[in-house]
Amino acid sequence: MQLIDAGQLDRRITLYRMVPQRLDTGEETYGPELYAAVWARKLDVSGNERWAGQQLAADVDSRWIIRWRPDLNPLCELRHEGRRYDIISVLEMGRRAGYEVLTRARAEVARVPR
Repeated sequence: MQLIDAGQLDRRITLYRMVPQRLDTGEETYGPELYAAVWARKLDVSGNERWAGQQLAADVDSRWIIRWRPDLNPLCELRHEGRRYDIISVLEMGRRAGYEVLTRARAEVARVPR
């Protein structure tokens, strides 16, 4: 069984889930709701830069290690230091020891001067 070393969980992250919300117009939509703040370990896996619509766009793929919890799934959202990370996959480590969460964050976009 894989155990998670608590000393390596050195980042405080927040987890959000999408919940139904009603707008002032009466329309029902979905929006993020904070439901947990947990300790995690972050490992940057890869980065990518590209041109899209006369803008420089960049993505960062990261792997997070967190303790197991029953309410985490790929429809959730992870946030750290003001940046939003979309969850790509949630992989269980051992038998409910923890999760390896693969995410993608979009970096700041720079507009190209004309």
